[in-house]
Amino acid sequence: GQTVEKNSLARYVFEKNEPLFIKDLEQHPELAALGAPDRYRSRTCILLPLSGSRTYGVLCFADPSLDVFMEEDFPLLKTVTAQVVRGYENLLLQEESVQRKAIEKEVEITSRIQQNILPSHDPEHMHLQLGAKSVMARTTGGDFYDYHVHSPNGPVTLLVADVSGKSLPAALFMAISSSILRTIIRTENDPVQILSKANDLLYEESQSGMFVTVFLARYDPHTNLLRYASAGHNEMLLLHADGELEMLSGRGHPLGVLPSHRQKYIGGERQIRGDDLLVLYTDGVSEEHDADNEEYGLDRFIQLLKAERKKDPDEIIENVYRSVLDFTGSDLQSDDFTMLISRFQGALRGARQ
Repeated sequence: GQTVEKNSLARYVFEKNEPLFIKDLEQHPELAALGAPDRYRSRTCILLPLSGSRTYGVLCFADPSLDVFMEEDFPLLKTVTAQVVRGYENLLLQEESVQRKAIEKEVEITSRIQQNILPSHDPEHMHLQLGAKSVMARTTGGDFYDYHVHSPNGPVTLLVADVSGKSLPAALFMAISSSILRTIIRTENDPVQILSKANDLLYEESQSGMFVTVFLARYDPHTNLLRYASAGHNEMLLLHADGELEMLSGRGHPLGVLPSHRQKYIGGERQIRGDDLLVLYTDGVSEEHDADNEEYGLDRFIQLLKAERKKDPDEIIENVYRSVLDFTGSDLQSDDFTMLISRFQGALRGARQ
């Protein structure tokens, strides 16, 4: 904000943004009232706006040793003032450059952390076709997805997650969350227990108040049973081959908010049919807004999924992504975009091992 006094000569020059050279204030009645007697005792002054890309303030020169400013003083002081402004703006540009480089470096580190967390290759499974995509927003967030194939013909665990906060702190907490979940998934079969155990470990690590929402599902092709649980995540979608849609939800706080002895995770299960689609996603898919602040919305998302459901999961995801960007009218997202789609083949592929 500005700190130039109101009802003063400095304010007058600041608002006019023009230099002022007064040899005798008494000869300018309209200005004399603005000149404080204790500040302009000699009644002669030079005021110069500190003006560059914008006006920063005003330099006031008064009470010269000879009681009057000479004509040559005015251009000299204007030159000095211009140098002061130029030096100040160069300093601002240097500071902005340093800050920009620091932000760019942080974004680079954050992006590298996220990319290292995401699976590096598609899973090989005899009963499942999977597609996934995660695109960071320009502010960098904390979305991630993961899957673990327990055996090529056995159970598969799938999850999407969204860490609170932005940038490097979110990326570091995301790395911790992903590591904990991956470790527990390898030894625990029940989605509710996976979230409960992960929550207790993350609660110990989350002294900064950060948390992560998670939706986790485990599919067993031998029984065609899908079991799932949610830690504060939005509802997921199960689109059956006949077009029927089910919303999958669970109960429980995000991981890291409360210890498990003070809450209880409640999940669910569904019987899977051949060619069903499980759609896991984060809120950056459905909650993007256009220029008029209209939300993309769940209904629009579901209608597109139904229209695209016969295509490969990767193609469906890419079409949803393009649809969201077209809706917003921009290639710059305000939130991360993360989707994981699984098409279940049931017992149609492979033999039971």
